[in-house]
Amino acid sequence: VGASYPGFRGLEYDGLYLDPSRTRRVDFRLKRPGEREVVVLASRDPFGYEPLVEAFREAVGVPVRVVDLDREPDPAARVRQIRAERPNLILGAGLRAARLVRSDVPDIPAILTLIDDPRRYDLKAENICFLSNNPPAEEVLQRFALILPGARRIGLLFGSGSGSLVARDLRQAAEHRGLHALLRPCYSRKDLHAALESLRGQVDALLIPYDPITSSPQALKDLGRWALRVRIPMAAPGTEWVRQGALFSYGAPLASLGKEAAFVAGQILSQSGHPEDFALRQPESHVLAVNTTTALALGIEVPPGVAVDETYNGGRRTGP
Repeated sequence: VGASYPGFRGLEYDGLYLDPSRTRRVDFRLKRPGEREVVVLASRDPFGYEPLVEAFREAVGVPVRVVDLDREPDPAARVRQIRAERPNLILGAGLRAARLVRSDVPDIPAILTLIDDPRRYDLKAENICFLSNNPPAEEVLQRFALILPGARRIGLLFGSGSGSLVARDLRQAAEHRGLHALLRPCYSRKDLHAALESLRGQVDALLIPYDPITSSPQALKDLGRWALRVRIPMAAPGTEWVRQGALFSYGAPLASLGKEAAFVAGQILSQSGHPEDFALRQPESHVLAVNTTTALALGIEVPPGVAVDETYNGGRRTGP
């Protein structure tokens, strides 16, 4: 079914399915020649995406339309409709969005992010590039060594499926620095307590990657409480963990990921770059947040010369 109007580009939808005795409404979004648009396809599985999308919209400089695939009765059909509308670029946030872009959008430039680890899924294509949640393992361990220079045994807690490759990278980076890493995979959030208890007395510090199990709201609380109770410093991906009691963060907040996605989008939209040129891009804008209450309780002082971006007193941000 198609539509056209003078002064606008015609549009045709294909592959729409109709049920007997039911009416289906089809909206047509006709654009003028030269009009540009970016579409965000978002799904919460399980990462929240709102700060990323908000920062992306503010920075990209092109009209942005957001489609929440979790609210769509037929997400696949919705994605096929969007492909027919020919946006200039698609930002896919979440694994469900990424899979639908990969299967149904072979010919529109796309940036995929908020995936636990893109290497685990068959998502590669010529029109697709990725923005990783986790920074490079070597950079994580560099920051870890700056804040905790005396730590020699590190506990790595991660989702057994989603975080296995990231945990492997972190272990290798730790070994390059002469550190011993103990890996504790978890199949679900219910395994967190047993995994944590198995590390009691075995490690000097805890390192948490960004994956679906460790980033759930309840996991943030459980990890922070346990680390404070047994007096083990914890390094975590973002400020959300620091608010819950982690000693410091090493990763990029969602708003920073949104700005980086906008930078990549700008390069693609201006034809200064192609998705293949970016491949798997690591986040560059890291935030070092420190919980001063946790540091005081553990008797830890941030070494002089280390630039702290944010400080928290318990769960409250105090500066800068």
